[in-house]
Amino acid sequence: MYRFKPCTKCGAPALYNKDDEMTEVDRTPVKRVWGEYSTIAEYDGIKIKELRVSPGGTLSFQRHEKREEHWKVVKGKGIVITSDCPGDGDNRVHFLNTGEELYIDQNVWHQLTNPYNEFLVIVETQKGEECTEEDIERLT
Repeated sequence: MYRFKPCTKCGAPALYNKDDEMTEVDRTPVKRVWGEYSTIAEYDGIKIKELRVSPGGTLSFQRHEKREEHWKVVKGKGIVITSDCPGDGDNRVHFLNTGEELYIDQNVWHQLTNPYNEFLVIVETQKGEECTEEDIERLT
């Protein structure tokens, strides 16, 4: 069973596992050209992030070999392109609004864009054997 306790460093809620071992996360926003993200919680096989995509921001076209992702739009709207093979013309376009969700399986190419005039905020749940920034293959 997982539960939250105050972080010993800052007092913010931190996730503990059933063995009472805390997985502390650095909640400092990480700036990107498209906006920023913060890690909310992290434990074995799962990482939860908040993505804040600036108006006009676009993430790279990417896929992950070792994890799947679930996106929940909590504010704003955006457009996601997904594809099993980007060169075959099999791109799918998803228009996401506040409250909507999208599941992205392992090895599915995806790109998130915010062509609108307000910030897009997404809670991203990663699940898999490796939930790290190194598990990203970008299309060039």
